Amino acid sequence: MSDPNQKIIAEITEEIQARIPDWYGKGVLVSSRSPVLRTSKKSYFLDYHLRPQAGKPVKLMVKIPRQRNIEMTLPQTISAEDLIQKAKLEYEMLQSVFEKVAIIEDPHLRAIRVWGYLPRWNAIVMEELQTKTMLEILAGIRMRLGVSTAWRSFEETMMRAGKWLRHLHGPPDELAFKPFDYDEMCSYVEMKMGQWKEVPRLKVKVPAIQEAFANVLLDVKNERVPVATLHGDFTLTNLIVSSDGSISGIDLDKMSVGPVYLDLVRLIADFSLREAVRLGYFFHHEHLCASTSAFLRGYFETHSPNWRLLNVYCAKEAINIISWFEKRINGTTVIFRIGGGIYFWWMRRYVHKMLNQYLTPV
Repeated sequence: MSDPNQKIIAEITEEIQARIPDWYGKGVLVSSRSPVLRTSKKSYFLDYHLRPQAGKPVKLMVKIPRQRNIEMTLPQTISAEDLIQKAKLEYEMLQSVFEKVAIIEDPHLRAIRVWGYLPRWNAIVMEELQTKTMLEILAGIRMRLGVSTAWRSFEETMMRAGKWLRHLHGPPDELAFKPFDYDEMCSYVEMKMGQWKEVPRLKVKVPAIQEAFANVLLDVKNERVPVATLHGDFTLTNLIVSSDGSISGIDLDKMSVGPVYLDLVRLIADFSLREAVRLGYFFHHEHLCASTSAFLRGYFETHSPNWRLLNVYCAKEAINIISWFEKRINGTTVIFRIGGGIYFWWMRRYVHKMLNQYLTPV
């Protein structure tokens, strides 16, 4: 067995087989197929198919973090100190989130069950749910056609996403608060506006946007914002939905402590701006608004968001998304830039419309 990857795969497989009785009890059958190493931008994966004596088949997934877009063998990956710390942190976060969600009396809110961390291979072992991401659902043909029943189902899912995030953050009346970082936000807006002035194709009315931002930031200068442990990348691709409609957040490696509005606007902007434009959903604006409202209802329930703060953070994300699209188009071929220029024109109109909405005083 000269392939170093295969040697490690065999060792992990042997360890998994030894631990399965402790996790699932005796008599669990493990597929005899040798697991195939899957690769993503940030991780390696191994899948194991189990068949308990009672109950449905189970799929175990082994996740090993890797350097993003860098070719490394498994032996190199599992010995990298920064990746070891990353895996340990993600394992702890997965455990914490599972414990939080497990006590919720709502069958539609789930968390990934994590079974263990294997330090010898820097690997996390967890159950893999049979799911679709919310982005896959949003991109479905029925959603594209604007079928009302499909969008109502999506609204219900967005409400559950809000509930899931609320349980991750903790009860609203138990959250800590800190002063809004006015100076940091002003500096960020000034930096972005300076960058936009250097990109003529954006055709952005920078002075008007700066003035509008200055006004809304003054309105929230003395506000206090709730802080909690954040997901850190709460987007449509990191929310998965099972066939029974239950929802779970995944990819917890960016968790940190910060204002809860950062998680909220990450999903709102990803859904109503980035993906809406990519999928052509600016023609379904009423459905986008209804789904966003459902998400906020799920999160706040009987409480009410601070709309002024929410709009400020949403406006910041809108700025990020305009910059993101510009970089995507600039980094492509000349032919794509021509088509991209037309697409970018539509995108700019829509995102600017939303940006103006966020910057309108409440």
